[in-house]
Amino acid sequence: MGGLVTRYYLLYGGADLPDDGVEPEVTWEGAKYVDKAVLVGTPNTGAVSAIVETVNGKELGPFLPTYEPAIIGTMPSVYQLFPRTRHGVLRDETGAALDIMGPELWIKMGSGLANRGQDKFLQHLLPDVSDPNERRSIALDHLRKSLKRAEQFHRSIDASSKPPDGFRMYLVAGDVVPTEAVLTVNKSTGKIKVSEEAPGDGTVIRSSALMGVRG
Repeated sequence: MGGLVTRYYLLYGGADLPDDGVEPEVTWEGAKYVDKAVLVGTPNTGAVSAIVETVNGKELGPFLPTYEPAIIGTMPSVYQLFPRTRHGVLRDETGAALDIMGPELWIKMGSGLANRGQDKFLQHLLPDVSDPNERRSIALDHLRKSLKRAEQFHRSIDASSKPPDGFRMYLVAGDVVPTEAVLTVNKSTGKIKVSEEAPGDGTVIRSSALMGVRG
């Protein structure tokens, strides 16, 4: 995520995403203070693992906490790590591409914040809300807002613009580890499986680290 934040800063400086949902004007304000930027394994066009963890949660280790899907789903940055829908990395069992950024898909799959089995964790997150239906309504509202803002973030960092003279960006990518590249989802159960792998570093495929330009 640090590499994506770096790219946003280079393009827009300290300007936040506009509240009206449009993309800010590219100014390269941040690049005024940077000669060289080195991005190492940055998921420039997303990482499939972000989807997997939003669906399944993340077990960090035997002596570390497990992050349940509802916990991960509260983190806006996770959605900003998603691949773009146009890349077709999430497919149904017929091979048709699905809209990763569509909240209705997540609700239909019952995944992440839309997973009804996660209510006990929502109770911890919302201790003052006793009604499970209200908790679910709050969770789905957060899901929709996070996906919408992530799409706005994606459009902003994907903006095509010529860098200022003298500025250089270096992209470092791994390509020797088979890495999750395409997922197939059973929309009725919400279960996902890795259906394709690609060269990468185990988390980010090479073409994503290279902004999809090569490899």
